[in-house]
Amino acid sequence: MAKDRYLQALRGLAISAVVLIHCLPQCAASVAIRPFLNFSVALFLFLSGVLTDERKFNGGGSSTPH
Repeated sequence: MAKDRYLQALRGLAISAVVLIHCLPQCAASVAIRPFLNFSVALFLFLSGVLTDERKFNGGGSSTPH
């Protein structure tokens, strides 16, 4: 349970960084900052896959136990 909360917190951080990437103005400062924020795209995709419930794929889209 604590592991899921930790991973969800990391995913929230990644989402925030992705939003920040899209909100940065086009200036020299954003050119310097953006490489430090690019990790968030890969992190968000990875964590979304890790946190996806297997039953969504095997149970016909239902995430409730049978």
